Amino acid sequence: MAVELWDFGRLSHFMAGMRDADLDPLAASYGLPRRTLLTSGVRAINHVRNICAHHGRLWNRPPADQPRLPRPGEVPVLDHLIGDNLAQTRLYAVAAMIRLLMRRINPSSSWAERLKAHVETFPPIPGVTFGQSGFPPGWQSLSLWR
Repeated sequence: MAVELWDFGRLSHFMAGMRDADLDPLAASYGLPRRTLLTSGVRAINHVRNICAHHGRLWNRPPADQPRLPRPGEVPVLDHLIGDNLAQTRLYAVAAMIRLLMRRINPSSSWAERLKAHVETFPPIPGVTFGQSGFPPGWQSLSLWR
């Protein structure tokens, strides 16, 4: 119960100190084949959360902490990230990790739909595109986001 009260920072630090034997089944329970995918994902989510909480610029810069990516075929819904350096090094990789985890944590969550709807509200600005945050063209129709 105490873990439910922790913020992502505390959770990230706790996971960094966990034994590999404990992290392996935890990662597997989220559909991740390796513990480093889970620990780096949680660390990256925490970093993005902190940028947002302090009103930092996020949309077109690489977060300092980025999630490690699975190898081709390990997590098929993330295979579209392979070879897309912009998607791997910007906000999109973290959003994809959040979506992947949310599908396990709360399959009925409307987070993905709310994100899509929010993006639609962005006004057109010359020289500024949502794609600069790493979201690939047609990302909304990828299997991860359906």
